[in-house]
Parts: sequence; structure tokens; C-alpha cells
Amino acid sequence: MLQRKITAVVPIKLNNERVPGKNTKILGGRPMISYILQALLDCNRCDEIYVYCSQESIIPYLPDGVKFKKGRKIWICPQQTSHRFLSRFLLIFFPIFMYMLTLLLRF
Repeated sequence: MLQRKITAVVPIKLNNERVPGKNTKILGGRPMISYILQALLDCNRCDEIYVYCSQESIIPYLPDGVKFKKGRKIWICPQQTSHRFLSRFLLIFFPIFMYMLTLLLRF
């Protein structure tokens, strides 16, 4: 039987237009990004947790157990939809997704 694997992906923008650097701003003694990442780590249901960001300067803010994946800056922009982001992310991380998508589109 196939074992289910759960991967969490957290897209992060550091160049937010309304509040620049909001994800690394300190709130309650911790960077804002730490709250969602710690919640994912604490839930004990994720096999892998990734932060997807166009800037490597986010790395020092990542707790142990969270992996970094460098994204293209154009993919993390105000006009980006979550559907478009997720489909592009899946194609990068899981090339088999393209094969599965191709099979689904045939039927």
C-alpha cells in the first residue's frame, strides 16, 4: 500500500508592497513568519515543510526542520494567483505531476 506523504509549502514575499518586510517584522518577540512555520512543525502531520521565496535572505528566519526553495521573483508577485503558483511549484518539485497532469488531460 502506498504511504501518504504530506508536504507543506509556504510562499513568502519579502518585497511586500503595502508593508515592506512584513514577514520578518518582529511581533511578540518573534518574526511573523515564525508563527505559521512553528504551527506546521508542531502539528506533526507534515513530512516536509518548505518556504518558497525569491530571496535567500529569508533563510536565517527558518527554524530547524523547514527547507528553503528558491523561487523566481516573477512567480511571487502581486498578480500571482494561488492556483498558478501551486501548479508551477508542483512542476518544479514533483516532475511526476506533469506526467500525471498530461494523463488526466487526455481523458
